[in-house]
Amino acid sequence: MGMGPLESAPLCVRRDGQVYRVESGTLRPITAAAAKSAVVVDYQSLGRAQKRVFDSLWSDHSSRVLSSLSPSPATSTGAAPELYMGHRRQQVADASELVSVGYYRETGRLGLLRPAAAKAFSAMQEAAELDGVELVPISTHRTVRYQQALFLKAIKKYGGTAEAARWSFPPQYSEHHTGYALDIGDGSVPAADVEPRFAQTAAYDWLRRNATRFGFELSFGPDGPISFEPWHWRFVGDTTARNYFHPPAVDHDGVAPREARPPAAAAQRSFGR
Repeated sequence: MGMGPLESAPLCVRRDGQVYRVESGTLRPITAAAAKSAVVVDYQSLGRAQKRVFDSLWSDHSSRVLSSLSPSPATSTGAAPELYMGHRRQQVADASELVSVGYYRETGRLGLLRPAAAKAFSAMQEAAELDGVELVPISTHRTVRYQQALFLKAIKKYGGTAEAARWSFPPQYSEHHTGYALDIGDGSVPAADVEPRFAQTAAYDWLRRNATRFGFELSFGPDGPISFEPWHWRFVGDTTARNYFHPPAVDHDGVAPREARPPAAAAQRSFGR
């Protein structure tokens, strides 16, 4: 594999919480129990050249897993289809356009959103604080690669792609890619983070009553076709965001009324988590 001095031992690399065994130029995910008896190296501790090799193997492995899904998440032209397993393809925000909304508790994980969404979330946090509620940004913008790792974990956990898609959207199909969506927690109840019990927290109750004032809406409510996620909210407080998630009606020629047409940046419309 060309991993330098690490070649002398059976090599396992931990990346994004998953351990992969390097075997004959391929990667094979292994269980936590199996990892205990193996030589496990953290991805961040690899050298630059080793990371390049591992990245290539990881990309090949992920592509093989995703290409095995049915229907395929890629068309004959190589582009992801608009609709996949009931989820719609999302526009991926340019990282250079994103701004900070703070860290997720003590993890050191920085939250990033589009400027308008970040400004609105900050104002919402301040208003909630005046009411004695702390709103915590848990998960904000996600890269396609990060979402891919989450989906692969979900496949392993739930036993198949259809089962995984009920809880974690495939890469390119998550609202988190857009820079408008985020998962929100209650500062006083960390155990409720991304858990159904968040619906019983003061933070959720406050959001339910006040989020629309700041341009946020619940993406997946209790009565929708997607599993209820009380922690997952999206920004629809400006024209670009609103037209992205709620495309305006079109006339008989297929053209949106002039006053409702979205800016060019929002021309690629899609929905989903």
